[in-house]
Amino acid sequence: MKQVHFLVSGRVQGVCYRHYSAKKARELGLNGFVKNLANGKVEVLVEGEKDKIEAFVDFRKLSCAFSGFQAKSLQRQFSG
Repeated sequence: MKQVHFLVSGRVQGVCYRHYSAKKARELGLNGFVKNLANGKVEVLVEGEKDKIEAFVDFRKLSCAFSGFQAKSLQRQFSG
């Protein structure tokens, strides 16, 4: 199982970033959370099968590219 944890900055609060991230994660069968932070960033942690995680990260990268968000990867862990 793989886990990816990252922060997203830019205009990410009040634009449904959490909603669409959570929706995509559910579609892919991933577990985790997406939450707003007091500093204006959004924290994302997802875990599941490697190919599903990669699909989620690719989806978020594409969304960031079109929306001007910036994602900073904090950690990527493989286990199991």
